Amino acid sequence: FKSTNATHLLAFLETCINTDTHTVPLDYTLEHIYCQKNKAQLSNQSLMDNIGNLTLIEGKNSDNGHKGNSSLGSKSYDKKIKSYKDSSSIITRKIAENYETFTEETIIERNKEIVLLLNEYTQY
Repeated sequence: FKSTNATHLLAFLETCINTDTHTVPLDYTLEHIYCQKNKAQLSNQSLMDNIGNLTLIEGKNSDNGHKGNSSLGSKSYDKKIKSYKDSSSIITRKIAENYETFTEETIIERNKEIVLLLNEYTQY
């Protein structure tokens, strides 16, 4: 995925799974869950930009204590999980709730989950 397309798809999904009382902010940035610096460790390197390895994260550190994308840098998943738990994005919080580690298999599993949700909400 190109970053703009993935950001729009994930923002659409975030809007669908949120309640009507919550406004989804438009300043999210795209975050690679499996660290980009470890791309060479993937047996299938095309998974790096797969929707299953991407999530929404605050663009900058917020007043509420949410860590933004720039502060996460190239940290490993175990170091990012606290920021994911504190994110205002439901999609991102669910990563921390559902996955203790993040591997190639996890990327594929999460990709299937996102595709199913997108199919449900778009009815294609």
